[in-house]
Amino acid sequence: MPIPIWAYSAVDDRGGNHTLYWQERLATDLEKHSTAQVDSSGSEIDGFLDQIQSINSIAELWSICVGTLEQFGFDYVTYMYLRLDAPHDGPIALTTMPSWWADTYFDSAHICSDPFFRFCGNLKPRRTGADYLDLYPLLSPAERERVELAGEAGCLTGFASPVRLIGNRRCGGWNFGSRLSRKHFEPFYPQVRQQVQLIGFYAHERLEALHLHEIRDSEHASILSPREQECLSYLASGSRTSCIAGLLGISAATVEFHLKNVKRKLGASTREEALAKAITGGAIALPHCAFGTYQNP
Repeated sequence: MPIPIWAYSAVDDRGGNHTLYWQERLATDLEKHSTAQVDSSGSEIDGFLDQIQSINSIAELWSICVGTLEQFGFDYVTYMYLRLDAPHDGPIALTTMPSWWADTYFDSAHICSDPFFRFCGNLKPRRTGADYLDLYPLLSPAERERVELAGEAGCLTGFASPVRLIGNRRCGGWNFGSRLSRKHFEPFYPQVRQQVQLIGFYAHERLEALHLHEIRDSEHASILSPREQECLSYLASGSRTSCIAGLLGISAATVEFHLKNVKRKLGASTREEALAKAITGGAIALPHCAFGTYQNP
């Protein structure tokens, strides 16, 4: 079962005078960066790690990532991760770019025109953004257009940081974008690059783990037949084999057959282990009350 693409847009899509709006935002950013002191002790990263280690959802983790990266001056953030060994699972695709940009980008044809994936050959960070197009004269017209569209959305500078390389079973990484011009980004970039890269790597490890967990959850739910799920649900409510048989109108031997199949499919050696895996994997829900009114003989 494919995991849907996640796309969150946290940047305001406001109309009106875009030039004035970006001038105001740029002035705010320059003031923030000129007064910011880079924390070389790593306490900001330690705080970030404390927050994400107990997170159990991609949406919550992404929210923390966005808030942390904004503190470093990057509020145009895109994360893309592809499992080339399991393309049917779908990618993780997260962004804070405006929704109109995200709507076009997450179309498969536009994803293919993102130059980021062409440069996933090593882990070295690369400057990105419309203000750095002159560094990449060999970009195709489609790739240039993709970068220019991001510039129209306000992302003028930044850097890309791969976390997995093309040639492996998985690839992808981050683009940390800023609305600062190239002139103002250059002195700021060396101060924050290493810390932001570390945040990206740590966040990727958690995102990858959560993504795989969601895939396993969906697989557990999909591999059990409806009848097997019914038997497990009644078992979770405390019903015995004979009770389940009476509730479902089948023989006790058939119930045993279904439960045996459940253990095999979930890789469990006991009913209790199968129940635990089914519940944590989302195949069944915890019962809130007893099922039916049939009494054990």
